[in-house]
Amino acid sequence: LFSERLPTEVPYDYVNGKSCVYFSEDTIVSQLTSYLEDPVKLKKLAKASRDHCLKYHIDIKRAQQFLDLAAKVKGW
Repeated sequence: LFSERLPTEVPYDYVNGKSCVYFSEDTIVSQLTSYLEDPVKLKKLAKASRDHCLKYHIDIKRAQQFLDLAAKVKGW
């Protein structure tokens, strides 16, 4: 996962350099080049990104996070 850093808080956010690469306009070319030149590093990032997504960001996980937050707010 390559992304600009979002200006909002993301629950269970990706970790820069481990499960994603956050880039800026100034760094995207060098960061992409670095990963494209190292297939092992790219594969490791891709696996970590996928694993993180499946663990925290699929629809059923996000729905459960919402329900947990609602329960906490309501004191259920």
